This record gives sequence, C-alpha cells and structure tokens, in this order.
Amino acid sequence: MRPPKVFVSYLRRSNVAVNLWSSERREKRNNWKDVLRIPYPRVDSIRRRLGRWGLESAFEMTSLYVNPDNELDGALQVHASYLGREEEILDQLTANATLFYRAPAISRSTGTRIVGSMLDADGKVTDPSAIDWYQTVMQATDVKAIAALSMEQVVADWRCNASSRTHPDDSAIACDPACDLSTLLTIDYEKQTAMLTDTSQTGPDNTKFTAPWYVLRECVRAEESRQTFEVNRYNHFKNAVKGELWDLLLTDFTSRQYGLRARMTFFFLNFYATPSSNVNDDLLMYKQYHTIFDGALGNWRSLSYQMFVDGALRKSLDQLEEVECGTAPIENFAREWFERFTVGLRAHNEGDVKILARGLMNCKDHAETWNEDLKTPGIIFSNTNETVWTLSEAEQKSLVDRILDFRMDAGEPPVAAQFLCSALYEEFAMHPELREGMMASIVGYSPDVVACARHLYDHNYDVTFALEHILQDKQHFKDTLGTKKRWPMAVVVGTLMDFEFYCPPHCHSFSLNYLPVTNRLKGLGMTPFEPPDVSGWDLQTVWTADRLTSAHDFMQTFVRRIVINEYEIDDFVSYEAFQQHFDRYRMGPTSTKYSVSVRLCGDLFVHEVGKKGNETVDASIFFDFAGTGDTTYSSKWKRRGAWQSAAEIAILNVCQFVC
Repeated sequence: MRPPKVFVSYLRRSNVAVNLWSSERREKRNNWKDVLRIPYPRVDSIRRRLGRWGLESAFEMTSLYVNPDNELDGALQVHASYLGREEEILDQLTANATLFYRAPAISRSTGTRIVGSMLDADGKVTDPSAIDWYQTVMQATDVKAIAALSMEQVVADWRCNASSRTHPDDSAIACDPACDLSTLLTIDYEKQTAMLTDTSQTGPDNTKFTAPWYVLRECVRAEESRQTFEVNRYNHFKNAVKGELWDLLLTDFTSRQYGLRARMTFFFLNFYATPSSNVNDDLLMYKQYHTIFDGALGNWRSLSYQMFVDGALRKSLDQLEEVECGTAPIENFAREWFERFTVGLRAHNEGDVKILARGLMNCKDHAETWNEDLKTPGIIFSNTNETVWTLSEAEQKSLVDRILDFRMDAGEPPVAAQFLCSALYEEFAMHPELREGMMASIVGYSPDVVACARHLYDHNYDVTFALEHILQDKQHFKDTLGTKKRWPMAVVVGTLMDFEFYCPPHCHSFSLNYLPVTNRLKGLGMTPFEPPDVSGWDLQTVWTADRLTSAHDFMQTFVRRIVINEYEIDDFVSYEAFQQHFDRYRMGPTSTKYSVSVRLCGDLFVHEVGKKGNETVDASIFFDFAGTGDTTYSSKWKRRGAWQSAAEIAILNVCQFVC
C-alpha cells in the first residue's frame, strides 16, 4: 500500500457535525469522527492566525480593522519592511498552512483568488497592491493543523473554567461551561470512541433545549461568518486536490510498474461508478481513488466494506448524510448496492431494498406510507420483522458480509462472487455465453463464470485468483486476443506508455498537463471520474463516429509529433546513424526492417489488403547493402521521407483500438 499524502487526513469542517436526534443515535452512535469535524480552533481570529503562522511582523497591526458585527468585513496592510517582499508572505502561508499548494492571494476588487493575467509566468502576483491581505489570511486553509488534528486537541479547545467562564489556558477566550466536551462526551482515546454521556431526550426543564444532545449540537454550530470562511477555505483546498488527483491518475496509469494494478483500478472505478459532478468534492474523490488503487488487487470483501462507507459513493447516491428519523428513506444507495455493486438484478427484490434503505437511516420507527413492498420478504433479507442497523462498524461489516456470502443455491458459490467474475470476464476477455446443453446457475451465469466465482470465493475473495482463472482461460481470453475493443482511455494512456511519455516528468510538458489530457479524454467520451451515471461506461456504446475521429486526431497530432520530432536529418546519413537512433523500432534482433508499429501494436498490427509492408522500411534497401546502385533512397532526405510515410501508416492503424 502506498502512503497517502498529508491532505488525505484532512476532514472538512462541518457546521452541523453532531446530530443525535433519535434515541438510537444518542445511545449507539460513536461521535469520534463527527467531533473531529468541528471547526477548529474554536476561536480563530486573524490575530491568532498570524501568531500561529509567525506572520505578525509582516503586517502593520495598527492598520487592522475587523467589523465587530461581521467578521467577514476587515482590512490589513502589509508592513513597510515587506513592501516588495509580498511573495515571502505567501511562501510562509504555504509552508505553515496550505502545505501542498500555493496559498491563494485574494483580490481586493473581486474577493476571489487572483488568477490568469494577474500572475506572471512563475505564478506570482504581478501587482501586490491588488491583494486583499485580510481575506488572504482568513481564507488560507490550515491543512497543516487540521490534517494532524487529534481528539485531545479538540477537547482541550472546548474546556471551560466554570467560575471565570474563560478558557483555562487563555483568559482572553470566553466560553460556556455547558459546552465543555469533556463533560458532554465519554471519550475513550485508545478505542477512539466518543459517546454521549447523558442520552436523555429532554433536559432538566423537560424540553429538548436543555437536553445534552441538543446543547452539544448548538454549542458546536459555527457563526455565519465562520461558516462562510470555512466554505471558502474548503473550496480553495478541494480545487488544489483536484490537480493532485489528476496528477496521481496520470502517474499511475502511465507507469509500467503499476500495469495490472492500474488496469484493475480503472475496472473498479467503473464498477463503483461515481460521477465527480454529482459529488462536487475532490477530496472525497481522491480518497475513493486511493482506496480503490490500494485494494484493486486485494481482498474484495475488504474493498466492498470500504466502498460501503465511502464518502464519494454515498454522496453521489444521496446517502452521505443520514436522513432524519420521521422522514421517508432514500433508496438510491440501497438499490444500487444490490444491483450494481454486489449481486445484480436477480438476487434481490424491492423487499431487500426497503429493508436496507431503512437500515441506513438507523431509526426505530419509519414514516413510510404502508405499501406491499414493506411486507414483501426480501430474497436476502427474508424476515420482514427484522430491523437492520448500520450504526457501528461491526454492524456495517456484518451487513456487507451477509450480502457477499448469500447463496441462491447451496451447491453454487455466492451470487456476489458470480456477479464480480462476470464483470471481470466482460472487462478482460470475451464473456462466456451459455451454449446448448449447458446448465446455467440459478442467477443465469455460465459454468465458466461459476467456476471463476468458486475459485474466487474459495480464496476468500482475493481478486487475483479471479484474474488467474480468467487469464488462463484459453477459449475466452487467450484465443481472443486482438479481437476485443479497447477503451478510449486506454488508447490515450497506452500511447503515452508506448512512447515512454510518462507522468512525471512529462505530464507538465508539451501541453500534456492534466487539463489538456482531460479535454482529449472528454472528446473520447471518457473524462476520468466522470462516468455518465452510476452504470459506468459501456464498452459497447462508448465508441461513436465522432470519438473515433477524435482518437485518430490524437494519433495524428500527438504521436506523429513525437515520431517526427525525435530524429534529426543526419540520423539518415548512414546505416550506423540510423541503427543507433531507430533501434527501438527494429522488428527483430537481427532484422533489417524497422517500423513504428513495433511500439504501438506489436504482433496485433492489422495489415490492409494490398498494403502489407507499407508500414515498414528496410535498412538494407535504404542503404543499398547489395550495392545495386538503386537511387530510390540515395539521399538522407529521401530516406527521411520514406520513414515518415511508413510511420504515419503505422500510427493510424486500427490495432490501436483492439486488445
């Protein structure tokens, strides 16, 4: 497993971090992660921020103005000693706060980040007087502090001296003793649990307003100005994470050391299709990518649990935040969990969906109007009187295991194992179809898929054993190589790898940083992290005439430019010079024939009728080894022209689109 970057530990600050409105939540909910999302530090004025980052001397503190009625309204001037050195302030903000991205300078005129023509070639602000320093400091995301935040720090931040009503360590910070987290919560730092100490529904006056759960909720609710600052900070942060995410994908997908892992990462990204536009949170998308990359060649049971609680997947299906008790369940996540992510269409019904949807709410009572589905036994959850809970980690894992272990027939492997093997066959081979005389499984899969599923399940859902079975399948894999359509993304990524155009270092040169690649893949209908919907991309429909044209354009522009620009005219002066430069294109260790197809297609090159061999050049003819006196290629210019013509034929060959 690859160590995650520091920002992966960052938790978005929440204005309503702790919600314990039902008895089930008050009694069973572990609030550890919720408490860690409370805005921190509780008091975070500009003076405290400057002090924390060692920046007081950079500003004229007598110029500081903060509207007492609206903390969003403020002003601050740079100290005279820092005029002309403003970039040093941004450097220090980056080093002490944002860490992995340049601290954004906020414009006085627009109130937004300074970009575009107001920056020079090195990304520095051309006119420092345009910077609003109050907003620049207040909108800086303290990644360093939040990513390393501990429960001890949060609890200490909320301590309060009851007699002085101030913080024990800083008398300048006023506080309310009723909001002291150390009394409201019972915390086990070793087990990482934070349970509500008093779970009463009402308080001393028999109303909810004095009940501990309500007091806790209101205490941690941030003021409106703080909420606005936290939103701005997170927007800057997630935009930076987006760049990191794209760099990571390009690095992984063009790295030969990650070949099969990257391929399986793409498979599971499509399997758990999560449109980024539905999530609108690049940190959640980054965390999902990291989870899938690490688990792509591991245990599917473990990966399934991680995806069951994955923030991006849940948010895309309206299940990130628990629905309040007394309202109707949201069924999107429950339905797709069965249909797309575990057992498919034939091993669940509306009864299962209803039970899981209610289980995701974690409420004793429900507000649904009675309908037949509520009393219809599920295929998996067949007891209509059963109440499913998903509050604790143990309950969540138990539920995932129950679905993954479910069998329609005792003599067959679990349906989920068959479902995954079927999807893997679709991805890597030709899907085994039922033929006359074959016996299908209860859910309709062929014997080959069932055999794969049994091999997978017998090895505790280790994905590599499913791959082993499929890649050793002579009929459906080995004998079909070169006949399966290739994903559009693979055409681009494969070409980058073919020409050793790896990221890094090349993804930020030759206009191949993540934005142009995004545009290229968008033209091919496969913008990464943006599948059309929860069904993911479909290889049978993703290719269209326009997308084929776009792919050919990519080959003609990008690949042709590499091939043409990689040599000098003097490389065609002699056989020795030609051999030294073009050895990578030699069609065999002793062959005198050379072709770009060696890098692009290998043995899968598709010869056009009447044009076989036009994609190659023969050095023995180029340089007249036989001494015939033939002048067809008598000059370096003629040889270069012939090589260029052969290269263009190879570049546009259909072999790029099959695997």
